Amino acid sequence: MLAVVFWFAVIPSPPYGMTAINDKVAHFLVFLGFGISAFFIWPYQTIVPKILLLLGVYGATIELVQHFVPGRTLSLFDWIMDIAGLIVAFGLIKIKPATFKIYGV
Repeated sequence: MLAVVFWFAVIPSPPYGMTAINDKVAHFLVFLGFGISAFFIWPYQTIVPKILLLLGVYGATIELVQHFVPGRTLSLFDWIMDIAGLIVAFGLIKIKPATFKIYGV
């Protein structure tokens, strides 16, 4: 999942149809998915914050790389939306742990 997102982030222009959703909403949703996925992969509460921190660095790295890709730009607001998605994911995990335990985690 990380490799696919990175690939789409560093190609000069997204494939046709990928721009149908608002860019900021897409950043939020992708990183919300990353954050929830991190909980399913590493369900221990002490590990999840560290993974979410690493995912935040991953989002910042994407933005830095985009600065050097023709047709792409570095956007602080994109990174803020990445972090917002991770914060909401972590909040959902903290607030509703019973919901996630239903699925065997």
